[in-house]
Amino acid sequence: MALIKCSECGSEISDQANTCPNCGIKIRKDNKKVEKFLIIGIPILIVVIILVAVSIYGANAKPNGMDKDTYNLGISALAITDDYLDAKISSKDAKLKLEDIENRLDQLHFTSKGEPTDSLNSSLNLSIRMGISSIVTNIVINSSTPSIGSDTTESRNSIAKTLNKRER
Repeated sequence: MALIKCSECGSEISDQANTCPNCGIKIRKDNKKVEKFLIIGIPILIVVIILVAVSIYGANAKPNGMDKDTYNLGISALAITDDYLDAKISSKDAKLKLEDIENRLDQLHFTSKGEPTDSLNSSLNLSIRMGISSIVTNIVINSSTPSIGSDTTESRNSIAKTLNKRER
């Protein structure tokens, strides 16, 4: 049992008292809970908000120097490759879907005359395109065997690393 000061009259009273014996005001018992929340809860809440904001920004951020369309196609290629590596789709389906992505990348990065556009000059855009081509080649080579080659996994990881590059 400790002595506290009455918020109304300032006299010392027991922390167990419901009312002040001097002035009769009701003593609030939840002050310590509110203080603990303010001291502990608010900083924790601020940290959680910051972490959520950083994760949302990081999840939606593309590498500098890469156009949005190439980034999105790279993410799609990763999903297709993961499905193939997890044996969720056949090699034929994976090859067709990845070839479609390659064609869409060609439309983004080459003119109608087959000349590279400025966007292909980005090494990140070129890395994505080359990684996808490599996976398609690996799927064609490995489609006759039941085991999936490590080259496919390495190419997939190369694309993932390229998509995660950020300028520092």
